[in-house]
Amino acid sequence: MALSARFRKLALLLFAATLCAALASCSGTEDKGEQIDLSDALGGSSIMTSGDLIAFIARGEGNTAVLGNNIDLDREMLRLTRARGDLTIEGNGFTITGSGDCVIRLEDGMSLTLNNVTIVGGYDAVGALGDCTVYGKNATVKGVANAVNCIGQLNIGKNSELVFVAQEGNGAAARGVTLLEGASLQTAGGLSGIVSTDGDITLSPLSRLYAETDKNYNALQCARTLTLKDGCTLSAVNRGLYHGAETETLFVEGAVTVEATGGEKGTGLFIYTLSEDVRILGSCEPEARFENGNGSIAFVKSVAELATPSPEPLQTPEE
Repeated sequence: MALSARFRKLALLLFAATLCAALASCSGTEDKGEQIDLSDALGGSSIMTSGDLIAFIARGEGNTAVLGNNIDLDREMLRLTRARGDLTIEGNGFTITGSGDCVIRLEDGMSLTLNNVTIVGGYDAVGALGDCTVYGKNATVKGVANAVNCIGQLNIGKNSELVFVAQEGNGAAARGVTLLEGASLQTAGGLSGIVSTDGDITLSPLSRLYAETDKNYNALQCARTLTLKDGCTLSAVNRGLYHGAETETLFVEGAVTVEATGGEKGTGLFIYTLSEDVRILGSCEPEARFENGNGSIAFVKSVAELATPSPEPLQTPEE
C-alpha cells in the first residue's frame, strides 16, 4: 500500500509539472522562436516590408495597400500603371521612404489616395508622367527636390486634406493645378510652395490653399490665370525676398478670401495684367501691384464691402 501511495504521489507531481510547462508554452513567456507573419502581400492587408509593398504593386489582387509597418524602399520606386489601376494607401500612421528619382510614380491619367501616411523622398516624393489626381486625409508628402512633381495637370481631390513640403524645390509643381471643391492643401518649399509651369491655378468653391516659402522665390507662382471661386481661401506667405503670390492674370468669382504677405523686395500679390475691378476679403502686405491693364484691386474687411461702389450721379448745373 505504501508503494502504491508513493507511486500515485509521483504521478500527480509529473502531471502538474507537465501542465505548468504547457501553460508556459501557450503564454509565450518561454518560447522565443519564430513569430507568426501576419502580412498579406498580394491581398494588400497588413503590408510589413518593402518586398510586400513592391509585390502588391506588381501583382496584388486589389487596389488598397494597408501598412502594418514603416517601409524603406531604398532605390526602388513604386511604379503605378493604368493597367494595374489607381492606388489607395491606408498608412495607419506609418511612413514610406525612398531614395530613388521618386517614391511613387504614376502614369498619365491616374489617381493616388493617401490616408494617414507620410511619404518621404530623397529626390521627388511623388512624380506623374502626365495628368494625375491626389486624394487623401491626414497625409504628408515630403521631398528634397519636390514633394509632388507633375508633368501635366495636378488635381487635389474633393474634400481632401494634404500637406506637400519640399526642402529645396517646390511643394507642388505641375503644368496646372486645381483644388476641387472643399479640398485643403498646405504647400511649402525652399523655392516655392506651389508652381504652375504653363497653366492656371484654380481654387474651387470652399477650397483652401496655403503656400509658403522661407528662402528664394514666390510662395505661389502661376504661369496663366489664378482663378478664385466663391468661398475659397488663399494664403501666400513669403518670408524671404520676393512675392507672396505672382500670376499672369487674376479671375475672381464671388466672395473669396486672400491673405498675402511678400518678402523684403516683393509684394503680397503681383499681377502682370489686370483688366477688371476686383474686390477681395483679407489683406495684402506690401500692397498688391500690377503692370498692365485698366483694372483695380481692393482688399476689404467685410462681405458688405465686396460690392463695387456705385459712381456718384452727375449733377446738372443749376441755371
